[in-house]
Amino acid sequence: MQNAPGVPAPAATAATAPQNIPGAPAGGGQQLPPPNPETTSPLVKAHEDELANMVTVMPPEMRDAYQRVVVAGKKMMYAPETAEAIHGIILDDKIPMANKLGEGVANLVVMMDNQGNGTIPKDVLVPVGVTLMFEAADYLFEVGMEVTEGDLSDAMELMVYSIFEAYGVPQAEVDKIIDKLMSDLDLDDETKEKLVGGVKEREAEDMEAAEAETAAQETAEGPAGEEAEFNASFDAEQAKRRM
Repeated sequence: MQNAPGVPAPAATAATAPQNIPGAPAGGGQQLPPPNPETTSPLVKAHEDELANMVTVMPPEMRDAYQRVVVAGKKMMYAPETAEAIHGIILDDKIPMANKLGEGVANLVVMMDNQGNGTIPKDVLVPVGVTLMFEAADYLFEVGMEVTEGDLSDAMELMVYSIFEAYGVPQAEVDKIIDKLMSDLDLDDETKEKLVGGVKEREAEDMEAAEAETAAQETAEGPAGEEAEFNASFDAEQAKRRM
């Protein structure tokens, strides 16, 4: 596994059981096997230039903060105190690959910021998340789990939305962040369309869910609800007249 981190993963891809990873860590917090510098995922290697470009376009101060947080994030990924939780996620076949990488890395980034009392610059959170996803995907490849090119956009979307949902960032702002990320990463048109399409699909699903909830509430209230509202207004008016 190299220092340049990895790639995101899948919502529908079934995880392959790890082959090279030992049993779950003991309750004391056994260290996960360290990454092997000699092992690199071909998929991760194929995206090295994109990751380097993302870092290159950062202003110097942002780049310095990014590098510090990435180093801290990698240490935390393999630290004994987090090994058991991460190991459990890796081995749980019920967790889709996109969630292992996207939500898993988002939780890690937010946890680091919480531990630092919110001192991590917010504009480096997503770039750090992308880098740590490369790291995680490289590690999964090392232990025998497949992460495909098609997994990239699913995990990327989950990671971005999960991070900013934790900070209450409005949907429109998240969309702008994703657009900039797509530009910085210089992804191919197919991958960009898949990610942006996923964002629009999620927005449509949220809108449909809200409309369905409103319709269900109106149906539940029905004529009885309207009658109760009328009676309440009528009683209030009668009370006023008696005063």
